[in-house]
Amino acid sequence: AWIGYAQPDGKVTVLFQYPLEHPYPKNIIVRWDDIREGQGLTGIAIRTGIPQIVEDISNHPRFDLRRMKALTEAGFITSAAFPLTTRGRTFGALNIYSDKEGFFDFQKVQLFQTFTHQAAAALENANLYEKSTRRLQHIQALRKIDIAINGSIDPRVTLNVALQETIRVKRRCSCYF
Repeated sequence: AWIGYAQPDGKVTVLFQYPLEHPYPKNIIVRWDDIREGQGLTGIAIRTGIPQIVEDISNHPRFDLRRMKALTEAGFITSAAFPLTTRGRTFGALNIYSDKEGFFDFQKVQLFQTFTHQAAAALENANLYEKSTRRLQHIQALRKIDIAINGSIDPRVTLNVALQETIRVKRRCSCYF
């Protein structure tokens, strides 16, 4: 299983995967735009916001590009991509694979859709928290610079504080998306 994030340029980046050492997500090119690499389950799930399920990878046209890697290298038989959607925006997909025929029965599909909605909310909350934290750091930096401007007539002191705060804020910025 892996969670992919839809980049603005059409690429899909792996955010998380399990098991961590499994090579499949790292060895495929996945896109969500309307080019050939974007016609797989993940790309369609992201573009449409509709879960995509394939019960037989060996015969499905959506696996033309990745069929050999999925079947022989990874041993997958079935696959599904569930869109990560929040606030009306699809920003990625949860991808699940199985080596068992008929794996994606009604109950599992419902379970994975529920999990996907929870994961999307959690990722969005983490992103909003990170953005809020970054904004707070910017405000605190501006406050320190303002205090330096009002507290000193030496422009070198003010420039030094401004430079230190800019570097401090720049080092701490790291949003997921």
